[in-house]
Amino acid sequence: MAVPTAPRRARIPALWALVGAVILFFLAIGAALVMAMVGFAIAIARGDIDPATLSDPEAAQRALMTNLPIVGLSLLGQSLVMLIGPFVIARLNRADIKEGLGFRSAHPATFVAGSLGVLALGPTSDALVRWLQEVAPDWSIGSLEGLDALAKADVPLALLLFMMAVTPGFTEEILFRGLIQRSLRRRALALHVSAITFALIHADPHHVIGVVPVGYFLAWVALRADSTWPTIVAHIANNAVAVLAVRALETDLGEPPPLWALPVGWAVCALCVLVIRRTTPTANTEPPAPVSDSDSVPGSAFDAVPGSTFDAIPGSVPVPGSDPGSDPDTAEPRS
Repeated sequence: MAVPTAPRRARIPALWALVGAVILFFLAIGAALVMAMVGFAIAIARGDIDPATLSDPEAAQRALMTNLPIVGLSLLGQSLVMLIGPFVIARLNRADIKEGLGFRSAHPATFVAGSLGVLALGPTSDALVRWLQEVAPDWSIGSLEGLDALAKADVPLALLLFMMAVTPGFTEEILFRGLIQRSLRRRALALHVSAITFALIHADPHHVIGVVPVGYFLAWVALRADSTWPTIVAHIANNAVAVLAVRALETDLGEPPPLWALPVGWAVCALCVLVIRRTTPTANTEPPAPVSDSDSVPGSAFDAVPGSTFDAIPGSVPVPGSDPGSDPDTAEPRS
């Protein structure tokens, strides 16, 4: 007779996820700095950077942000930590990867509407960035300028899209919408924590404020779809369009949009929200049960016993919140 093994957790415990995310954040920064130093040494050895230009902060930033060995190796170090870390945390907790990090299937409409919705919020993000630049011009560390310089640098477009769209799309969504958001049982708390931490990790206040609406939309899509795949696709689409716009239209990141673009974007986003709500009418309101590594044993406690409390009792009162048609946006999981 087969002996059942210990069940796997369906979700990663919140404490493990949050503490692990903080540790991964600092490890990612450390890895990025170490790899950037390696890239800097390579750039100096190749003569790509003139040491004399480093005395000018603005010229130094542009030289460092547009140098492929520096940026590429820095991104590689950071991405490896952010990509591998959540899987390690899930394994340490014997959590199911599919449930714990959100690698579940989703309705095709959530991929399309999620991508269009996040793109429709672009003018709002740009307007917020421009507003803060005018109100508090000194509240910046120049990250937007650096990203703009990188997007315009003499780097192959395919490689640029991989670095600025595909890589952050995967790593950031797995960390924030997967590891962090799915570990929190309360849906409202999960949405706020995921969106705010996602914005704060961008560090530069001018960048942070522009990311806030995007972060909330992506967090809501992940909750509604019960999957991180639609937000990964939407994140990649958003970054890719931004890079292509800078390259093709010769615009600047954070450039103020025309006023008419704001209400049009809100209308498109509202339509995308409606489509996602219509195509995801129901959702689990509580984390799924643990998954056993083996089949259930006949006659054991893993089998439902006829006539026991596992069976539905005719005339019994349903448990509040257990209605499969309840609204997933407002329902809370049972304790």
